[in-house]
Amino acid sequence: MSEEPRSPAPQEHILLVSHSPNLYGAEKSLLEIADYLHHHDYRITVLVPRDGMLSAALRTKGIPFIISPFETPSKKPGRFLKFVLLFPLRLLQLRRLMLRQDVSLVYANTFIAFNALLAARLAQRPAIAHVREVLIDYPRCIRRVLIWIVSRYSQHIIANSQFTASSFPISVRHKLTVVHNSIDCREYQAAAAKANPSAVPEVSATDFVIGCISQLIPHKNIQLAISTMACLARKSLPMKLLIISDGPLRPQLERQVRQLNLSHSVTFVPYRQNILDYTSRFDLYLHTCPTEPFGRVFIETMALGKPIVAPASGAATEIIRDGQTGFLVQGNDPEHYAEKIELLFTDKSLREQMGHKGRQRVETHFALEDKMKEIETVIKTIAGLK
Repeated sequence: MSEEPRSPAPQEHILLVSHSPNLYGAEKSLLEIADYLHHHDYRITVLVPRDGMLSAALRTKGIPFIISPFETPSKKPGRFLKFVLLFPLRLLQLRRLMLRQDVSLVYANTFIAFNALLAARLAQRPAIAHVREVLIDYPRCIRRVLIWIVSRYSQHIIANSQFTASSFPISVRHKLTVVHNSIDCREYQAAAAKANPSAVPEVSATDFVIGCISQLIPHKNIQLAISTMACLARKSLPMKLLIISDGPLRPQLERQVRQLNLSHSVTFVPYRQNILDYTSRFDLYLHTCPTEPFGRVFIETMALGKPIVAPASGAATEIIRDGQTGFLVQGNDPEHYAEKIELLFTDKSLREQMGHKGRQRVETHFALEDKMKEIETVIKTIAGLK
């Protein structure tokens, strides 16, 4: 990230709280915000629940962080009970940490970091909630409680899309700002130029590769991607689908692949740090979640000049221009997805045209510096900075 002339560092201490030690879309966006503030002389600390990819990235960038364990809500009875029993203790520990660190503003990343909002209230510190999900997988009662907590205990809410913002009641819209996720297109393309697509062992040099990066959880609808490959396989089209991620549904999805005799064309790849080796190798990107709150992978693959096939719902409609940067598909019929993929497979010039327009759209509408300034404006306002 390019640096601007530094101004005197504000005295206020901003605590950015991550619910996860991983480095998926939400954590990547948090890392960008932390990096931006760090390079603009803000005093910041990032709180992570465990050591992992996020803390490794923070360490590499020289961004201060603290590891402080806390549990997150779970639908599994045993883990949920542990969460309930330990919650008061973790809340008090977090409050004590805020006071000891002389934190003046708390930034909670995602709904699941709601504990930071409650601890901020106990510590009498203002808080911002950056909401990046729509909680589709959670029971309605828990979803309502989390929305209420975020609405009640945050001084301001940042939503990563209009679709995410629609989860909140009209009564709190006055303190809600939509800021789409962003990417440093030049930096990302420079990193991609150093990638080694030929080092992807799961495909050959002649394969047409469809990429899918998604957690293997119910609402991501990965079974639709597999069913789409079954439709394409019946036409004997030489394609391979790489599903890159992990999650509880992997055994079930692997069974679906075997039952459809797709083991030769569908491969599961664990999520990894050298993800650019894989995304650089994609010919197109397939997304099947109908309720995607943003889809950072959209702008990442568009920045690399890859067309996208995705549902005509969720935040995909805010990012992808149907027929220009990819295709938005109505409904849940794998035949319809297969039809669009086949069109892109047979028309290389269309793929290249869509890829070029997608890259232009990212540079114009999802530029990192612009979005970081929007978030900084909210932080300054709530922290009382000039």
